[in-house]
Amino acid sequence: MRRLSELGLSDRVSLLLNRKVRSVVADSEVEKTVGIPVSHSFSNDYPGVQKAILGATPVSQGSDLGESILNLAHSLVLHREPIETSHRRKFLKFFHIPHREDAEVVWHG
Repeated sequence: MRRLSELGLSDRVSLLLNRKVRSVVADSEVEKTVGIPVSHSFSNDYPGVQKAILGATPVSQGSDLGESILNLAHSLVLHREPIETSHRRKFLKFFHIPHREDAEVVWHG
């Protein structure tokens, strides 16, 4: 975090805790160590992940891990500007190769 602050990037960083075990370390301890608040934490759910992998299905939404993934997804969607889809594109626009800087582009990949 010190280096990110030196680079002027500290305001663009969020702390995500992965494989959190409730009884081991409190979020407040992690926050104090790293120097920024925990944005989201994901529980350690090896059995649930294993079941999802073997069944070729998503992690159950009813599990702690599934709920935390949904919470992260909702927080990302709520802060995003809606994309206007009601306008019709001109024929040549279908052949346009977008650049990363294009605001209207949603990247899938």
